[in-house]
Amino acid sequence: MGEIVFFASRMEIWLAGATGAFAFAYGLYCLFFLVVQDRMIFASHRAGPPRPPPEGVNLLVRENVRSCRPYAWYYPPQKTSQTPAPHGDPLYGDVTVVIFHGNASTIAEQKDLVDAYQKFGVALLLPEYRGYGAVGGRATEHGIAKDGEWFIREMIKRHSRDPNKIIFHGRSLGGGIATAVSRRFEPTKMVLDRTFHSMEDMIRPYRIPLPLLRHRFRTYERIRDARHIPCLILHPLQDELIHVEHGRRLAKLGPHVEYAEFDGSHYDFPRSADYEAYWERIGRFLFEPSLDRSRS
Repeated sequence: MGEIVFFASRMEIWLAGATGAFAFAYGLYCLFFLVVQDRMIFASHRAGPPRPPPEGVNLLVRENVRSCRPYAWYYPPQKTSQTPAPHGDPLYGDVTVVIFHGNASTIAEQKDLVDAYQKFGVALLLPEYRGYGAVGGRATEHGIAKDGEWFIREMIKRHSRDPNKIIFHGRSLGGGIATAVSRRFEPTKMVLDRTFHSMEDMIRPYRIPLPLLRHRFRTYERIRDARHIPCLILHPLQDELIHVEHGRRLAKLGPHVEYAEFDGSHYDFPRSADYEAYWERIGRFLFEPSLDRSRS
């Protein structure tokens, strides 16, 4: 009987020690996430160096912002020989597309999107994020959204752009940023490419306590609530970073959401075989009649 009591006592000590070790290790794991989450979400250390704007591109700078100097590039609309828009309404020059890039790049690395959109003859605005390029400062969801709104309103005023024909195109993290900016300035439409359902859903598989997450980026919440803003979701089937299920869940948020999948990974999308179909899908969405709606 004494041996059994001794064994049980030793087992309790072992379990208490194992539980304490696990709690300590888990605490270190959570602390590690707390320290590195900004670097993981806003991976500016993996982005290219800052570059001057290309010839013919206008620089917009937001002055008097504490600890940083946000800027954006504005591409005026170009004449195009592209086929007239669907429904016989060539809106090209009146439309402005605001491009929000992914977490490991800068506005200087969006040449593929710029070249493709310029074939439609639209104007383009590319805001740079805090902590990226030569902006300086620290990237936050709130700060980047605030800058995005300012650049859009400044562009409308300075370049006489139509506020009723502004489209957001968000790529990866840029999709979360696009929806965050849309709370401050409502676009006519949104194109979200490789975008997550929310940042909370991105970290949930790693068993991180959600209160530790500083940047929520609840993409689904904005899409769900803004049913008057048509939204096109595009997602690669083999996305290894943001699983295709994120896009499929966003697609179920309402009849105002359109969805298309193509082959490709997160860093190889769209693939050359689907390139024309990808842009044809965006072109159809871009020039549907609802682009003409007036703000109430």
